[in-house]
Amino acid sequence: MKKTFLVLLVLINALQLFAQDQTKEKTKLQVKEGSWYKEAPLNGTFGIDLNGAKQLLKTKKILKTPIIALIGTGSDIEHEALKNSVWVNPTEKLDGIDNDKNGFIDDINGWNFLGSKEGQTMEKTVSEIDREWLRLKDKYAEIYFDGKSYFTIENGLRKSAPKPANLSEFVYFDNLKKLSSGSLASKYSSYKFAFLQKEYVEMWDKEIMRKWNGKTRKDIPADSALALFYDKTKAVELDSLKRAVFGMTSMFSQLYKGYMPDKSYVVNWEVVYDNFMNKQIDFSKKNFDDAFKFFGNDQRQALVKDASNDITDNKYGNNILLTATSGFGTLLSGIIAGNDVNGTGFSGIMPEAKIMNLVVAGKSGAPYPKDVALAIKYAVDKGADVIVLSQQSSLFSTEQKTWIYDAIRQAEKKGILVIVPALERREDLDKVVYHPRRENFNGLPFTNLMVIANSDKKGLPSELSSYGKNSLDMFVPGVNVYSTLPGDTYNIVASPSSCVAVAAASAALIKAYFPNLNGTQIRKLLMANVTSRKGLEVEKNFTNGGKAVVDLFLYEQLCTSGGILNLKKTVEAALKTKK
Repeated sequence: MKKTFLVLLVLINALQLFAQDQTKEKTKLQVKEGSWYKEAPLNGTFGIDLNGAKQLLKTKKILKTPIIALIGTGSDIEHEALKNSVWVNPTEKLDGIDNDKNGFIDDINGWNFLGSKEGQTMEKTVSEIDREWLRLKDKYAEIYFDGKSYFTIENGLRKSAPKPANLSEFVYFDNLKKLSSGSLASKYSSYKFAFLQKEYVEMWDKEIMRKWNGKTRKDIPADSALALFYDKTKAVELDSLKRAVFGMTSMFSQLYKGYMPDKSYVVNWEVVYDNFMNKQIDFSKKNFDDAFKFFGNDQRQALVKDASNDITDNKYGNNILLTATSGFGTLLSGIIAGNDVNGTGFSGIMPEAKIMNLVVAGKSGAPYPKDVALAIKYAVDKGADVIVLSQQSSLFSTEQKTWIYDAIRQAEKKGILVIVPALERREDLDKVVYHPRRENFNGLPFTNLMVIANSDKKGLPSELSSYGKNSLDMFVPGVNVYSTLPGDTYNIVASPSSCVAVAAASAALIKAYFPNLNGTQIRKLLMANVTSRKGLEVEKNFTNGGKAVVDLFLYEQLCTSGGILNLKKTVEAALKTKK
């Protein structure tokens, strides 16, 4: 009996080992599949040729441990593959004291600009559209322009108002409601517009009832009633607001009819009148209130307690870097500096690098410009070699742009390369302006800023990538890559901005072996030594009039370099510059 038990135990152990081996082999295959971005650009695969670069450097020594500042969501810094690649502040101790006198207590591995003193973190931030609208709401939200005059609405009635002193700012504010139908700007505009709808409908009703004297509103077809005020065949001219109200009332009438099972149903004037006189204001107000509860308050005042539009109020946050949204930062960290700890073959491009995490982004919304600017300055002060930004934005005020651009200029003076991924919106960046960009709005262009986008295994721009001959520097492999995820896990992920980690790690490798090269020089080397795709005609998705369409482009029409990052070629060029 004892012998039988021992045999069974041996068999169980053997089966467990076999299962572990099978799992490990499966993981190795997954690692290989998701590491295509490291391969040489041969046989239809367009990676960066990491092995080729390392072969060129095999007799060289790393002369500097590069520091990469990830400005984004934070990271799982205790991940088994990342814990040895975490930057440690050499002038700080974990003792509750601000040892380095920079205003951030216990900033051992970086800083969380969304954190509270009590150890909490903002999980979301207000969107850029909503944030700008809220910033200017008290100045302009109650002012209207009908094409002829400015006015406000008080107690449901118009009241003449002076022309805004800063007309360009008013126009900027007014345009916010057009950028997104789901924004607070749009919801509030609909609510206030409901008062104007009521005003016009009430005025029109008097004329309608005179026209159909003796009839009730139920007896009058809505189309006939509305035709009194806009006859397309006669091209009757209306003011801009009247046109808008007419459009809304007509659309309501058509939609109402569309819901009727009897398609011969005729919508009467009472239906339209009742909606806009008695229901639309309350309906629109509820829509705005509901949206404000969800989108209008990200708890910044309750948690962070800073003045978010005052760059001088700059001592806030905490040192907690593992947040509810750290998945993206963990993914990037693995691509950059992951270590092979389980024998699967996974590792980052530059495991010797150290990663400084600076948290500015939540699970939704957009980073506050102030946080981004202060994070850049933190990275500059702490000696980062490469700074990675999480995203561009189209809605910075002049003051906010100044904060960020001044910080990037500081990085430029210190020789630091700054990399930012273009938003995946299928847009021509030469026509749609996002910030930050190399063309500085208040000075000379940046020489240390790279704007990049994802390319896939075949060397093609990712389906949603933006482009721009003058505004996008290059494409970088970043679609479906294998990397780290929170909780000692790994997977192949289709991230919209993995390219930024590949580019940052490549730049860090150059810096490690050629420490005398500054950010401007590294950018030039990377740009001049891409895998050229010039002359190649590719199909590209792009947005035209709000619709996704496809057209043919030459690769050099899509980015300045006309190609894809090639680390081996860049190392070859760096070796020559050293000689």
